[in-house]
Amino acid sequence: MKGEIPRPEEIGCQRCGQKEGKIMYHNSDYSHPTKYLEALCWRCHMVLHSEGFAPEACKAYWESVERGKIWPPVFKHDFGILAREHGIVKKSKKELE
Repeated sequence: MKGEIPRPEEIGCQRCGQKEGKIMYHNSDYSHPTKYLEALCWRCHMVLHSEGFAPEACKAYWESVERGKIWPPVFKHDFGILAREHGIVKKSKKELE
């Protein structure tokens, strides 16, 4: 059907090239429901959303991707991966006080 959005798994991650595991769409501008969609693997998607509280760790991740690193696929939501493999940990409100 004309105008359908392809499944993100068909595209693969538009940042790192990962083709396996969880691939989902990220919308960077909700003013248009489909114009700003980017297919991202789970890892790239979560790193993107972590930039506000872990900028240095995220920068290191993006630099590794730019150098051609393709991290292992992620098949389930496991935020421990971000901590173990990238040092990305969101502090609780209590820890920030």
